[in-house]
Parts: sequence; structure tokens; C-alpha cells
Amino acid sequence: MASLNLSPDEIKVLESVRQRLAQVVSSLQKFKDDVVHSQPLPPASSIQASTTIIQQNLRTLTSFVAENATLLERIALHPSTNFPGRQHEAILLQLLRKKPEPSVETLLDEGRETARKLGGDGNAGAWKAQRALWKWAREYCDERIGQYAREETLQVYTAEERAMGIENVRTGLRKSMDEEEDEDEDEDEEGDEGNGVKDGGKTGVAGGDELAKMARFKLARNSVVGRFEMPPNADWEAKRKMVGVGVGVGKFPGR
Repeated sequence: MASLNLSPDEIKVLESVRQRLAQVVSSLQKFKDDVVHSQPLPPASSIQASTTIIQQNLRTLTSFVAENATLLERIALHPSTNFPGRQHEAILLQLLRKKPEPSVETLLDEGRETARKLGGDGNAGAWKAQRALWKWAREYCDERIGQYAREETLQVYTAEERAMGIENVRTGLRKSMDEEEDEDEDEDEEGDEGNGVKDGGKTGVAGGDELAKMARFKLARNSVVGRFEMPPNADWEAKRKMVGVGVGVGKFPGR
């Protein structure tokens, strides 16, 4: 090694380059064998894993070469006098070649052209497209949410249901909300007249049943317009055992 005029650290750099090149060649050869000799082709997950390994090895190699570019550029390759040049002439010519092969040069030119179109580091174009996509999504969402707030918030039926005809919609609701509220008020008045005078406790029972009915109606109405959360004042589990419905922290009469 003394004849090479290289320090031990520089020798380690060359050895690291050799090992990384061997990893790239090995991963490429394995991927080629999997694709060519496998019948049927390997699953998509296996192909994706192989390409990921190849990309990682290439990225590691290019990063290492870029970090040690100064050393690699000043090193000149000369065969020793005892190298069997006649027996291994092809290897010797390949090692001493200063320019890439024509096929490799074509691939390099295509890669440079693609990087130039995408941007300086090859990612600028992708970032521009992603920013444009997010901008479009934000503008569309703002417009659509505004339209929903202005036109569709209080609609009982969806646009699709109105297009097909609301008479064909099967929701279990056959009466309008106003008619249902009027009937609820009439039933409440009848309950007060028939039971409230005789027994004050029964008034709470009627009121609790009425509130439970209204809560069920609101839940059904909300499900029609796509609101599936339960009203915060509907205590469904307690309603089975107790009279009345809890609202907030207070309780209705008859509880």
C-alpha cells in the first residue's frame, strides 16, 4: 500500500466504496433473478421491497461518493507490473475506461434531463404539484362548506333524495316537523287535563314521556340529514328506569 501513496484512512474510503458497489450489484442481481426466473411473478409487496432496498443502496453509495469526491477525483488507476493483463484484458480495459459505455451514457443523459425538468434536486417539480393540489383542495373545501352552511344545513332531505323525489324516500317519517310538534302539544295538554289535576306526580310522567318522544324524533330527524351524534340532553340508559329525561345538570319534574 505504500506504493499507492495513500493513507490508511484513504484506503478505508476506497474499501467502503467497493463494499457499497458490491451491495448495489448484489441487490440488482437478486431483483433480476426474482423477476426472470419466478413463475408466476413475485407478489407486488416483494417487488416493492426489492426496489426499496435498491434505492436505499444507491442513495447510500451516491451520498458516500459525494462526501469523498475530492479524494476519488485525484486518485488515478494504474495496473501493477505483475497484473495478468493478457489473461484479463477485458477487466483491465473496463477498469481503465475514462468514459461510461454508450448505453450507460444514454441513461445518464436521460437522468440529467429528467432532473432538469423536475428542478434543481429533482424534487422541486413534485413539491410544486403537491402545493397546487393542496391549494385546490382548500379552495374546494371552503366553497363546499360555505354552500352547505347556506343551503343544506336545515334541509331534511339530501340532494340525491330530492332529485329522486321525496315521496319515494323511506325514512320512517311521514309527517312534517311542525305537524309532529302540534300533535305533541295537544297530547301534552290532554295529559295535563286528564291526569295532572288528580295526581301531581303523573304530570311529571307525562312530561317525561313527551320529552323522550321529542328526543327520539330529533334523533330520527338528525339521522336523515346525516347527523348521527346523540343529543347531549338525552339520557337514554336512565330513561329506561326513571321517569323523565335529564337536561344538563338539572332534572325535569317527576324525576
